[in-house]
Amino acid sequence: MQENRRITSQNASLSSIQPSEDVVWGNYQLVKSPELLAGNFGIPGDYTSPSRYVRAAFLRNHIEQAETEMDGLRNAIRILDYCSVAKGADIEDGRPSYTLYTSAMCSQTGNYYYHSYTNNQINAVNLYRENLDGSAPISYHVPHEQSVRYQN
Repeated sequence: MQENRRITSQNASLSSIQPSEDVVWGNYQLVKSPELLAGNFGIPGDYTSPSRYVRAAFLRNHIEQAETEMDGLRNAIRILDYCSVAKGADIEDGRPSYTLYTSAMCSQTGNYYYHSYTNNQINAVNLYRENLDGSAPISYHVPHEQSVRYQN
């Protein structure tokens, strides 16, 4: 069971665990959403959708322009890293809510790049080499064990 790590001060009560109590405003019960319930709401870099995607939009507009597909891939992965949620940073109903995978695609070459939460080695599938009009699903093995390139 994940322990509730809570930091409190006069102005903040922070936790990785989302509160289970209802959110009420006057006589109205509000819809439960991560933005309303996130125990880390308000800290710099919190995991609410607006915070994560505003950071991504800022980076997208200010990152150095890509000159090659690999430059574009690096930019996309770095930007999306700011949207990722680490396992254990956000607990909802006793279970961690986290980013399962990150992906990017180059529409010119058909290369679809991805990495999973458990293995940040980037994998690629060229979608233009597949029959995209076929009726049978196409699947690929996702390597979940972390890849490490030892150099000595």
